[in-house]
Amino acid sequence: MFKWFISAIVIVLLGGSNLYAYQSLQEEYDNASAGAGYDRFIVLDPDIEYEGDLVISNGDYVGIVGGGAKIYAGSHRSLISIHASGLDIWECVLIGGHNALNYRENSYGVIWNNTIYNADSVGIKTYIQRDEPNVEIYNNIISDCFYGIWSNEYFLPTYIGYNIIYETTYLIYAGYCPG
Repeated sequence: MFKWFISAIVIVLLGGSNLYAYQSLQEEYDNASAGAGYDRFIVLDPDIEYEGDLVISNGDYVGIVGGGAKIYAGSHRSLISIHASGLDIWECVLIGGHNALNYRENSYGVIWNNTIYNADSVGIKTYIQRDEPNVEIYNNIISDCFYGIWSNEYFLPTYIGYNIIYETTYLIYAGYCPG
């Protein structure tokens, strides 16, 4: 017992206080293969913390299942940005960033059973849609963001429901910006 205690102290003193491994979400995406009906299917490990900054822009339809995995903001404005592509994401914890999820320019997908926390601006943003929008947002918890959900008139989600949004600076469920 005493040797285990001394070993733990040595690990902490040598910089091993963070027992989580860190992984780039972009690297997970780049290495993902097709599966479950997606062009790229990513199953995250809840014991690993991930750095966001994922950009999906090549027309892929992507599925990300987190199982409670945490995704933190990196250097970009959004944890995950989707352009002319699809993203279904569930069971993830998205922390920080300017926007956690940024759907734009002919993007589509389903966002459900996630926790989004501490985005500087918007938890889920949908805008600049040119074709028929097809984003569904439900069963999420969104906290400590300026807006929980924000859309413009050109990209209103097809469904928003059963989300819990609290501790937002702008105290409404969702923001809508015409024009």
